[in-house]
Amino acid sequence: IECERDAVRMQRRLGWSSPGNVPALAIPYHPFGRISEAPLCWRYKCDVPRVEEGKILKYEQALGTQTHIYFPPIISQKDLFETEVPIYMTEGEKKAMAGCEAGLLCISAPGVYNFHNAQLSDKTRDYFVLKEEILALPLMGRIVYIVFDALKFTKPQVLRAEMRLAKMLHEQGAKVHIVHIPSLSSTGDTGLDDLLIATEAKRCSKSI
Repeated sequence: IECERDAVRMQRRLGWSSPGNVPALAIPYHPFGRISEAPLCWRYKCDVPRVEEGKILKYEQALGTQTHIYFPPIISQKDLFETEVPIYMTEGEKKAMAGCEAGLLCISAPGVYNFHNAQLSDKTRDYFVLKEEILALPLMGRIVYIVFDALKFTKPQVLRAEMRLAKMLHEQGAKVHIVHIPSLSSTGDTGLDDLLIATEAKRCSKSI
């Protein structure tokens, strides 16, 4: 993850007809987090996001391109393919990075509904298939924790996405555990990264 200040480079990466809105947080999606390989795509989080039809676009990605699973570049390549090491799945790149920094094997999708392969899935039959990046990992008998934000309890669509992901993983033989994050703010919006920061702050205060 890097700070993007080159509007023309951002324009090229996103395939836009005009320069991008910088500064922005640039997030490369390297295959399985291997920085030696070219990114599959780029996502951007602009300091001043665009507004389209009254909706704030928090993140930007090249139009017409598929989403991918985010593997932080600090993730352990060895542990990825070790069935004894649990996998944590969350939503959002920053949460996945925070998880890995805390010692977890954590990956994410850019949205709770982006863990499935859109081309192979069929919503009309409620049939969904995991993205190929996830299927490339050994899942049979492996513990997988699904860690979505605390706000899921006020958003039925997020709970549905959680159940969908759990079902897809279960069909691959994974031992699925759903983590319920407590709300730590007045807005109720608490994610894995917030929980890890609060836990570390509490641990530090006890050691002082």
